[in-house]
Amino acid sequence: MSASIRPVCALLVHKQRDLGGPTVVTAHPIRAADDSQPPMLDAGRILGRDDVEELICLLRDPDSGTQGRATFFPPNILLASPYRLVWFQPAARSRQYWRRPNEVVHIDAVLPPLVFTATRHGLFVVALGSNDYPREHDAAFHAPLGNVHDHTGVCFGSARIPRTLAPSSTRDWTYVLLGTNYTHVNHGNTLAGGATTDELVAFWKRRERSGSPPSKRFLAPTGMTLGQWIERVSNPDSDRA
Repeated sequence: MSASIRPVCALLVHKQRDLGGPTVVTAHPIRAADDSQPPMLDAGRILGRDDVEELICLLRDPDSGTQGRATFFPPNILLASPYRLVWFQPAARSRQYWRRPNEVVHIDAVLPPLVFTATRHGLFVVALGSNDYPREHDAAFHAPLGNVHDHTGVCFGSARIPRTLAPSSTRDWTYVLLGTNYTHVNHGNTLAGGATTDELVAFWKRRERSGSPPSKRFLAPTGMTLGQWIERVSNPDSDRA
């Protein structure tokens, strides 16, 4: 015998009559004294963007709901939701692959601490001036790497893009930038004072013997705090990579 189902919530879409204006969605509990009574809508609440994105995610993948279970994230996860994933990568030695006109240059150097934001419309990255755990008001710097645009979006090229924003996918998302070949700088602010592709490659070659990341005096400011940057790149209308 199949279990009976009953409606428990209704979504109402509101729009100004005969006008454009914004669309507002409200959620209303459905109540009924018993099965003999017609259901009635209770007072509702306006759904925010996070609510709508979570609902869309749940409809696409019913198994994505937490179903009341507590979820524990690794300490490098700063924010996680159905529409964005933000994580911190402390300063660490990394192999860079630069595809130059007649060769592929391998550089093994310590990168500055990085913060990544993956969304449904791109991957974005900034550098930090300190290896301390990130805070909202920390200054965000341009990542001193190739294949990153001025608006901090990563150029995908032929890289394989993860199809999930689950916290377990940070390694795959990070590989999109750090595991592929760099061909050139995408803007003039990869370093403080500006740098061409040749100058950036030379900068990292000089740092191969250093056991520490470049200090923030080498980094170009974005003009945003970390919190401002996260909100900006989380907006679907921001520039795409």
